[in-house]
Parts: sequence; structure tokens; C-alpha cells
Amino acid sequence: MHLFHKSGLSLIEVVLVIAILAILATVGTISWLGFRGTAELDSTADAIVELATEARGNAVSGQGFAPWRVVVDNPTAGSSFVKLEQCNDVICTTPVEQRRIVLPSTLEFVEPNDGQTVIFLFKQRIGEISDASTKTFSVCVRGKSDCASCRKIMAYSTGLIETTRVSFNTTQPPSGTTIFLSGFETGDVNEWASSGNPIGDVRVDTQVKRTGTYSVRANTGSPATYARIFKNLSFRSALWARAYFRFEQLPSATDNIFVASRSGIDLASLRLTPTGKIQLFDDILGVQLGNDSTTTIGTGVWYRLEFYYDPVVNVTGPDRYKLLIDGTTEVDASSVGTDSDYLDRWIFGWKSGISGDNMIVYIDDVLILENSDSNAPPGPGGIVMHRTSVTGQSPTTGDILDAGAWQNTIEVPANGAATANYVNTPRSGSVAMDDFLEIGANDTISAVKVGGIMSRSSGSGSRHFLRMREGNATIDTDRTVDTSFGHHSFITSTKPSGGFWTKTALDATEAGFGVEGVQDLIVDTLYIQADFRSGSDQSTCD
Repeated sequence: MHLFHKSGLSLIEVVLVIAILAILATVGTISWLGFRGTAELDSTADAIVELATEARGNAVSGQGFAPWRVVVDNPTAGSSFVKLEQCNDVICTTPVEQRRIVLPSTLEFVEPNDGQTVIFLFKQRIGEISDASTKTFSVCVRGKSDCASCRKIMAYSTGLIETTRVSFNTTQPPSGTTIFLSGFETGDVNEWASSGNPIGDVRVDTQVKRTGTYSVRANTGSPATYARIFKNLSFRSALWARAYFRFEQLPSATDNIFVASRSGIDLASLRLTPTGKIQLFDDILGVQLGNDSTTTIGTGVWYRLEFYYDPVVNVTGPDRYKLLIDGTTEVDASSVGTDSDYLDRWIFGWKSGISGDNMIVYIDDVLILENSDSNAPPGPGGIVMHRTSVTGQSPTTGDILDAGAWQNTIEVPANGAATANYVNTPRSGSVAMDDFLEIGANDTISAVKVGGIMSRSSGSGSRHFLRMREGNATIDTDRTVDTSFGHHSFITSTKPSGGFWTKTALDATEAGFGVEGVQDLIVDTLYIQADFRSGSDQSTCD
């Protein structure tokens, strides 16, 4: 008797085979897309080098009896391209396009920036770059920044053309909500607390600063006194505070330099020792939390200090603290000493004024962030500002804006250079604003603030307001401005139409002011401030 068995796969085996095939198909697709992107990158880079080489060859051979040039165009809208042009004279007054290479949709220029163009002209017979400079531009697979996905093309002043692999180290803006930022770019300390502030010899300084035009200088003097500045705020939530410090001397005894306070009582502080170590203290118990910093603070160097405080609201128990120096966690501790539920002041500078010391510290690029994530500090940053006037003016010379109206300020010229002219008062709806010259196209912008110096002229029962807009679209409006003369500002939580803040978006953004109700408004100056960090540090690959 013969026994026969049915052959085939069970249901479980079939499912497993299908799952494996699906995984292989997915991996294969991803690999194919990556290969395709890299292949297009290489072929496009080679084609651009070939085009540039052709331009130089034509110039050297004397074809057309004039120079030849290459134009690299990265428009804000439409496809980016590189084109070959024949010139009609030495300065290429009316070039004639011969051919162009359009970047595939899978690729993008990282440099030049959006809306910018790179042009290099090859001299006739010589083949050198006409202005004796090196021209560079970089193309990457869209959304990629690694060595395999980016190529940099360089035309040296001698006319030599080559391609190298590069990478761009991108960064992301911090999470959380920015509630205060100041780089002292208004040239005063009016953005800070108004009552009894600053204490001691504290003044803005133009000689020593990290970014922008100003820092603040705190000097204990001789005989020594307090020298500090503070920001009042009241938050029942976890906060990160970032500030850059540059110490010109170390104290002869340990002194407070960075304090979290409530109702005039120090809750916790960072202290600098005579040996250059930073300590984190619970000031209620008078005990040090954790150990001294491993980083030793030197003089004449900027350090980024980030101080985290979580009051653990409505919970009886230890509050949470953290200290970072230049991005490295030095202390991560909890303490039952404070259990404060909230804080209402951050203090920066020298607390004690140690007898016999004449201490100077510079402070710049302060940012306070509401964020319950103790692992998400503000990170590096620098604060710069558009301004509408160089020296400012008294309120009596400002333009009066009638009730129910609003005007705006724009850059004049757009994307203006450092030599842009300034107009002291808003007239005909516009004033000149200096550009964010320190921010690059690929830098990350973490926070934007609109502010102005303004006051009511007459009337009562109404408010003036600040506004931001991009083109004709309003981005954000703050109607909480009171009628007193002085600095008024707000930090916008709204992003522009592109979905995130970029150099291009800032250049297209306008600051506005207006009045609601029956009163008139006097406007002295308007500004836009931005906190930014380097977003595309470039590295050459091996």
C-alpha cells in the first residue's frame, strides 16, 4: 500500500514568504532611489564641470573674440540651472546664452543661496577668472547633506576647475517656546526689568561682543559692589536659560554669576570659583548640588552656560536642575531645598561684589525657553537685529500715526548691504532697515522678535500694536502693548508661509505698527531680532 502526501505550503509559511518579499522589495526600492539620486548627482556635477571647461576652452581659443562665462542661478521660484554664455565684449555687456543644464528635481543647490547667482567670467586667451577670485557652488541630493550626497564645484582664479565631495552638518531649532531673548542690540537695557535694574556698573558695550553690535558689561568696580542685570518673569513651569559669559578676571572668592530667583529670594545659582570651576547651588539649603564642573573657565573666552530649572509644579518634592557648559552636561541634580512651584526672575552678573576685587564680565545672546524637556536645551545661538535708525531719536520727533491706521517698515534696498542708507523716521509707510548680514542661507533660526519704541500722542482708551507680515500676509499681531513710552516687543510663535524661519523668510518679513481706538501714536524706531545658529557647517570629505 502506498501513502500519498499533499505537497505545498502552510498558511503561516505563505505569510512569512510574503513578508520577506515585501521587506526585500522595500530595501531594494530604497537602495535604488539612493543609487538613482547619487547617480544623478554625479552625472549632473560632471556635466556642469564639462560646461565650465567648455567656457574656458572657448575663451582660451579666442572663439567669438571675446570672453565666455558661466552663470549659476538658484532662483527662489522655478528650477535652478547653470548656463553657458558667449560675451560680446570684455565686460560681457550683452551675453548670448549657448546652452544650459537644469538641475533635476532630485537635486538642489546648497550654495549659492536661494535667490542668488554665481557668475564666473573667463578672460579671453588667458582663461583666468576675470576678478581673480575662486568661484564655488555646491549641489546636493534634495534633503541630504552627507558626503555621498553633496558635491562642491570650484573654479579657481587660474581657471582650474575641480569637484570635491563635501558634507553639510545641519542643525534643528530647539523645542519649547521662547519667552525672552536679548542680545542688547537695542543699545540699551530697556528690554530688561525696569525697577532698580541694572544694579551697579552695568552698561552696553560695542568693543567686546559675540554677535551683532552690542553686549553688556558688568563691572564690580572698586570698592566692589553688585554688578548684575535681571529679567522679571513669572512662570509656573520648567525653564531653560541660556547666556554667553566672558570673564576678564576670576574672583578671589566664589561668587554667584547666574541665579534663578523668586520674590527676591535666590532659589538656585551658578557660582564661579577662584580656580575657574562652575558650581550649582541650592541657595535655600546653602548646599552644592553635584560636583564642580569638569570644564575650567578661562579669561577672555566666551562660554555658553545653560541653566535648567524645573519647579515640579504642585508636587511636593525635589526640584530639578541642570547645568551645561558649551553643550556638555556638567551637573544633573535634584534638591528638596527649594520646592518653590515657580520662579519670577533670572539674574546675570556678579552677585556679591567681593571686597578688593575689580571684576568685569561680558554677557551676550541671552535666551529663556519654556520647555519641560530637560534633555532639550536652547543650544548655541547668536542674536542680531534689523534696525530702523542708527542713533535713535526723541519721541517728539517721531511720526504720528492716526487712530485706526497702520504702516509697515521694509528693507531699503531689499536684502540691503551694510552700506544701506538709514532713515530716522517712518515716512510714506517705509523706513530703511539694516540686513541680517550675519545669518547665512542655511543657518537655523530659533526665534524671532518684533519690537519698537513708541508712545501715544493724545487721547485715551485705546492701544497701539505691533505686527509682522510677509508680503501682504500678516504673520502675527500683538495687541497687548500699553500706551507708555518705551520699548515694546513680542516674540512670535507663528512661522511664515514657508513653514519655518529662514534667511529668505526674514528678508521678506516686515515689521508693522498701528493704533486702535481714538488716540494717536508716536513711533520712534522699529526692529526685528532673530536668534540663529550655524545650520550648514561645511566639511570636506576624504
